[in-house]
Amino acid sequence: LSPLQALALTTFAYTAQTQVVPVANELRGYTQPKMDAVAAVAVTLCAGLYCAVGHAGYETFGDGVDGDLLESYRASVAVTFARIAISVVVAFSYPLMAQPLATSALSLAQNQRYSLRVAQLATDEPRFVKRLVTSVNLVLSFAIAVSVDDLGVVLSVLGATCSTAIAYVIPAFAYLRVFSSGEPPGSGGAASSLHGGSLLTRSSGEASSSHHGGTPPPDADDDASSYHSAGG
Repeated sequence: LSPLQALALTTFAYTAQTQVVPVANELRGYTQPKMDAVAAVAVTLCAGLYCAVGHAGYETFGDGVDGDLLESYRASVAVTFARIAISVVVAFSYPLMAQPLATSALSLAQNQRYSLRVAQLATDEPRFVKRLVTSVNLVLSFAIAVSVDDLGVVLSVLGATCSTAIAYVIPAFAYLRVFSSGEPPGSGGAASSLHGGSLLTRSSGEASSSHHGGTPPPDADDDASSYHSAGG
């Protein structure tokens, strides 16, 4: 992986801003220290799991590890169970991503000023708009799932585009917009926005031009042995 590809994947892995507001609303006895503790625990657990799985894959296969680690292992009961477990996780986590998307799209439709008809429709029929956005999202997700073979490519593209925009570009742009009518916000917001835009452009180019992921080894034990015998 190039540094920009790694940055895209890491940004995608830790982009959970869309869940902050729902979690805060559901948190019993909300306080800022309690919310900070929830975020710290979540990020720490994710980091531990990512490091453990990534290290295990690299120790086993070296540079030949596939972008989807399970693709590198030969078929077995344990691998099948892991695939089923991931399918269950994805199935139940998908609504957590779809719900903020539909809510945000509804809010944008209601408050935009380009089409009064769209704003009126979103105000009068919020459920219809949410169902329409969710349906379109499902169709697009299914189309991507059946047309892309390498999960690493999908994660790289998402990290390079959506996650980079959410993590770097949009917060800086929103900051600049909030302070646009008052005192100058300084150069920090503009610099952060330009930096995020540069990362988005360069990471997108890296992700689209490079389809990372080697050919899955036929035997995990043989591959691991050859890797360690070569000094890996």
